[in-house]
Amino acid sequence: MTLTAPKREVTIRIIMLCIACSTVLGLWFWSRPDAATLLTTGLEMEVRDPAAARPLFVQAITRKNGDFPDAQIALCNIEAQFGNWSEATSSFHSLEKTSIRSDLLVRFGHLAYQGKQYEASIAALEIVRNRDDDETLAALKILSPAYREVGRQKDFEFATREVIRRAPQDFSMWWSLIQYLKSTFRNADCVITLREALSHNPPREFEVELQFQLVEQLLATGNKKEAWKEYTILEENSDRSPRLLTLKVDLHRLSGQLTEALQVITEIFPYTNHLPDAYLARGVIHFDLHNFEKAAQDFERLVQMQPHNERAHHKLADTYRLLDRLEASVHHRKLGNDIREKRRNVNSLIEQYSKSPQRETQSRIIEIYSELGEVEAAQYWKQKSANF
Repeated sequence: MTLTAPKREVTIRIIMLCIACSTVLGLWFWSRPDAATLLTTGLEMEVRDPAAARPLFVQAITRKNGDFPDAQIALCNIEAQFGNWSEATSSFHSLEKTSIRSDLLVRFGHLAYQGKQYEASIAALEIVRNRDDDETLAALKILSPAYREVGRQKDFEFATREVIRRAPQDFSMWWSLIQYLKSTFRNADCVITLREALSHNPPREFEVELQFQLVEQLLATGNKKEAWKEYTILEENSDRSPRLLTLKVDLHRLSGQLTEALQVITEIFPYTNHLPDAYLARGVIHFDLHNFEKAAQDFERLVQMQPHNERAHHKLADTYRLLDRLEASVHHRKLGNDIREKRRNVNSLIEQYSKSPQRETQSRIIEIYSELGEVEAAQYWKQKSANF
């Protein structure tokens, strides 16, 4: 059968149209963005517009038939940015994480830390910590405070020391470690750490503060000789401030130079009489000089200023005993002992919580801190309880 001219022309046009469509479809198929390109584009867009990046990550996951952990955690990061933590953490925990890029895990860990999702943050960052790659330092810097938030003190110390080993010029980490060692009364370790920090040429303002801390810790360890040596260096590097002279008072007193200590504290007292430590220092000197009436006045003022100061009650009890005010001495001894016992209990509870977090433990910690008048500590644990 022979086609007429009009029919032949129509047939040719149909054939040409089919060829054109096939060509366009083929070009689209071969030129469409692959999953990796969609992920890269989405990550670049996320910085400016997280909502606009979301469909790109979804497309990338579809290209991989629903199995593309890098794009899936990128979606978790977007949910995190919008505060959708239930969705973000649920999706994160369901992922196969071994193949996820370290930078994306660090991103999620950082967002989770900012959102107070500490366990999720730690779970992501520990993977990167164990890889020991280019992102490990960034992970450790977030892990350090995250560990402390959940009471994992040994892990906090390890992470902080590891950051310091890798980046010794990060003096914020030195400072965190030093404060931790002080809070756990590891004075000898604190002295070693302070000396190490000073050996890395810290900025001027940091150097002076570290020198102050070093003298204080040397005094705490009873090393008067080294304390005097470091004080001389500090005196050359800083102004003649009440804080500097207060250290000198302690040095004179611990060296048995009580008259000199009293002279210095009398000089600076008009500038420090609003500070509890000023009354403690002067009271101790009066006590050592057997000026018990004057010592009692200073310790009484100290107790008024800090009613939950265990040492203040014990010093006042000792002074009242020597003044033959026995009933008052017994009363303040009991108050001091009660405060000491509460502090032991709260430290034990914090250690217990670090091993097995329980709401009942949190409640008891909050209760004891409130009884001790430590408002900031109680508030901190109330916030932890709200995020439990």
